[in-house]
Amino acid sequence: MRRLLLLLLVTTIITLVAGAALRSAFLPFYWGCERCAIKVKFLREHPGTYDTLIFGDSRVEYHIDPQLLDAQVRNVKPLSSFNFGISSMDPLETLYLFEHLLKEDGLRPHYVLFQVKKVLGPKNIPYDTTRGRYWMSWPFVLEALRISDEVEWHKGDALKVWRKYFAGYALRFFGINAVDTWRKVETFAASPNAIGPRGRGFRSMDDQLHQLWLQDGIYTFHKDTKQYDRLVSLEKLSIEYPCPRQEDKHLEFYKRLLRLSEDYGIYPIFFVIPPHWDGGTLCILSNLPPEHRLIPVMMADHPEIFTQENFVNNGHLNSRSARAYTLLFAKSLTDLFRQIR
Repeated sequence: MRRLLLLLLVTTIITLVAGAALRSAFLPFYWGCERCAIKVKFLREHPGTYDTLIFGDSRVEYHIDPQLLDAQVRNVKPLSSFNFGISSMDPLETLYLFEHLLKEDGLRPHYVLFQVKKVLGPKNIPYDTTRGRYWMSWPFVLEALRISDEVEWHKGDALKVWRKYFAGYALRFFGINAVDTWRKVETFAASPNAIGPRGRGFRSMDDQLHQLWLQDGIYTFHKDTKQYDRLVSLEKLSIEYPCPRQEDKHLEFYKRLLRLSEDYGIYPIFFVIPPHWDGGTLCILSNLPPEHRLIPVMMADHPEIFTQENFVNNGHLNSRSARAYTLLFAKSLTDLFRQIR
């Protein structure tokens, strides 16, 4: 009886491992968030359609309208751009996606625009639980540890990181949910909610959300937007601003993105997008080559846009103000194209 049970156990283990190896070998790679997978699939289905990709978090996704951007810069540089903004996108996730699009999908845009923000520590990335399990590969963890400012960890923090890493490894190896995800992404067409109503990856916020949100969050809004006053005071800040030593690792990360782009014949452009940037983020931008960076839109120069009434919540502009911001962004991009052509 004991030998039979042992034989069943060994057979079960061999079956699980062999099945997992086959799933890992033959199932498509899963990006860890549905919108990432849908945007990647959309680009695969439209090869050569877009010559410019814009990477960043939800402020990119909701604030930069590619169709309007293209219309504004076409007299200087004709573009066909796609907004690859994803909610809570961390710079390491951007690198992860960009490398796969280059190496696995063979995408070769002419230009790629990268939002500059600090790389978070591994215990904080990614935010969403599902993404956390799928994205936490060993190189990803090592890179986050190397760049992060967090040098002292509590035992609980380290345990959380290792738990995410091993959970992600198991999910990828054993193909958990991979079949269902593959079926869902491959079978159904991308909805306007995921790609945007005009098929450019851009989505806009509804003004009604502002009133609904303020009913419950007016105190939090005022507390969180104190930073806006501080940022407004930076209106005369020169972008020739030396980085403190602790920003060196973050700066090297963006230089790595620059080198990777140029290795594939792609012209990289770096930018910051308000709100939620500070002197540290600006100093990273200012120390990148001038021909690869956009002059930031300073909040103090445009009080008609950056007012409480134009924010849906403490981090996102409404659709009307997003259009106005896109026009300012387009002007900065146009100025750069005039300099480098």
